[in-house]
Amino acid sequence: MESKMTTSASTSKDPFFCLKWPWDSNEQPTSSSSVCDFQGPWLFRSMQTIGSIALSSLTSFGQNPNFRPKKKPLGSCEQGEAEQRAFAAALASQKVATVLEFYSPKCRLCNSLLNFVLEVEKRNSNWLSIIMADAENEKWFPELLHYDIKYVPCFVLLDKNGQALAKTGVPSSRAHVIAGMAMAAKKVEACSINSLPDEVLGQILSFLPTKLAASTSILSKQWRNLLPLVQNLDFDESMVLYPNRTSATSDGGGFLDFVDRTFVLLGDSPIKKFSLKWNSEIDHSRYNHLIRNVLERGPLELHLSSPSEQYIKPEFLFSNTLVKLTLSHGFYSQDRLPPDGVLFPALKTLSLFQVCCIDLYDCLLESCPLLEELNIFAGDPLERGSWRKHMWGSSIQRTSIFYRSNDLEAHSLVALETPSLVYLDYSSYVSEDYDLQLDSLVEARLDLILWKYNGNIPPVDEYFGYDSTKGDATKLIAAIRNVVTLHLSADSLEVTFVLSLSLFFSSCSVAYIYLYFSYSLDFVLCHPNCGR
Repeated sequence: MESKMTTSASTSKDPFFCLKWPWDSNEQPTSSSSVCDFQGPWLFRSMQTIGSIALSSLTSFGQNPNFRPKKKPLGSCEQGEAEQRAFAAALASQKVATVLEFYSPKCRLCNSLLNFVLEVEKRNSNWLSIIMADAENEKWFPELLHYDIKYVPCFVLLDKNGQALAKTGVPSSRAHVIAGMAMAAKKVEACSINSLPDEVLGQILSFLPTKLAASTSILSKQWRNLLPLVQNLDFDESMVLYPNRTSATSDGGGFLDFVDRTFVLLGDSPIKKFSLKWNSEIDHSRYNHLIRNVLERGPLELHLSSPSEQYIKPEFLFSNTLVKLTLSHGFYSQDRLPPDGVLFPALKTLSLFQVCCIDLYDCLLESCPLLEELNIFAGDPLERGSWRKHMWGSSIQRTSIFYRSNDLEAHSLVALETPSLVYLDYSSYVSEDYDLQLDSLVEARLDLILWKYNGNIPPVDEYFGYDSTKGDATKLIAAIRNVVTLHLSADSLEVTFVLSLSLFFSSCSVAYIYLYFSYSLDFVLCHPNCGR
């Protein structure tokens, strides 16, 4: 094989331009060399030309005794033209990036990178093309001068317009070249992001905290105009002003200043989702105008979270577009309806997490005609006013209630007037009485706790006129007898509640019951009226 290569080299035409590589040597490499042994000239296997290039020149094929080459190796001129055509096709494809690799057939380092280069192109073929360029072929002489190629292997990164973005440095090892390509790939990522349409970039910024999204406006003119395209705004006082503190100071003016500056950059752009979380006391007048500014931009979601008292005037808190509203950790005052009597005509999901809003609660249920889901979390045992223990609405279909007040009087009666309710998730102490309208209920999750497990109240028979060891769940069991799926916690099966189950199973039509400890599981599955 060596003699054939020598003959071929002696008969070929001398190239017009030739570079001398510092690692070229007349000595034959030893078998213990750390780099791959020379396996014959590269025939420039890019994804665009691999099907038309004769594979017979590779030593791995030549060592096969059954292999008979069908084509003669391409001459220097033909090889250069084939590579040039592949290069033109790669640029015409308008892929995000093209890598032009300059190499020498005599370079062992180039040869050792063959499999790596092919693997890189295979994994990134949807956005990347890699073209091989023989630096000793006169066809590439203009590119050698244009890109200032003085060594091989050298990888030149081009954008979809053919403009050079980066070039690998002087190679000292295979790992050094691979590291250079990795750095070039990072350059591609940055350039590929900039090449995306502004609408797509706006969607990407919507997934970032608003502080980070706003900071991108200093990157370039393109990014300066992208913030109005951000449809999801998330303001968190602890992240904006005090990223290394668990709590903020008592002055929230700086936080509102940042919010106001961001709204100046937004111009008149619409908002899809707005979240505001703060801990400090803020000016109620500025706060009201901020909420009004948000609601006038037609948002679909509004999420407010603060432990301090927030008074929102009725003329500020209303929206014709709002679909989802979440109020968390605070006191909200709303004692009257807006002039038209409807706060949120399109609202479908309302979530109240540890808030005190007695008047607002009534206003919301009375003035949200399309409300479908109501979630209430009142886990503070010392808070009474966070829920009225009364829910009504013909449109409500789903509700989740978590109520754990320690006041026995707060559990005297629970009323749910929800004829369209199909899903109920209820966790609380057993009440003395229930007034329930659950004719459409399909699935129920119950977690009821007897008062004897409440460590904050002595286990006496009478406490404010309420028997602390007995809760009457009979009406609740009767109201859910037609559900299809029922989930019961371990506490829900204790004592009085279990006694009520006998009435339930005598007339139930439940198909699936899930219990959460084994000794009750056999009892349920053996019941003849329980579907399996």
